[in-house]
Amino acid sequence: MRAIPLLLLVACAHTAVHRSHYDRYEAPTVVGHAEELVIEASVAGSRLRVMAQHPRLCTREVHETDEAVRSKEGDAGTGDGFTGRDGAVIGAVLGVLTAAQVIADSPTITREDRVVDSVSESCPLPEARLPLVIELPSGARVQATTDVAGFVEVVLPPEERGMLVVRGAGALAQVTVGE
Repeated sequence: MRAIPLLLLVACAHTAVHRSHYDRYEAPTVVGHAEELVIEASVAGSRLRVMAQHPRLCTREVHETDEAVRSKEGDAGTGDGFTGRDGAVIGAVLGVLTAAQVIADSPTITREDRVVDSVSESCPLPEARLPLVIELPSGARVQATTDVAGFVEVVLPPEERGMLVVRGAGALAQVTVGE
């Protein structure tokens, strides 16, 4: 029998990974530790505006999720140099094995999450219902209490001129009145 060289179609299975963007989201905010009480005071005309709060920093992470799909795929290539019946048998066996690998393997999907940014911002904690003592430049004292948002406004007598002091819970603020 004469040997006839065969050009075989050889198939092999390999694992393919296809990646795609899946999602972008912000993680819940992490609230930082509240610092010592700060009182800020400002005067506009005859109105004193006081704000009492505890400074703090809040952070949150921005995440991106990518999806990776891994699956078996068949490759077709050529195998040269097999001759006669041996070549046909080897080609048929390789084809059956590759087809079995591709059919038997089910795709796996994995999601990979990573932090792409971190956002920090001020998120002060208001001091609600804080009793304050306002010492006017004339020496008179006025009692006031902050609202639930940590604010209070007081109308000042028009004759007050000089340094005004606001005190509460160990903190103080100073502001000049009428100048």
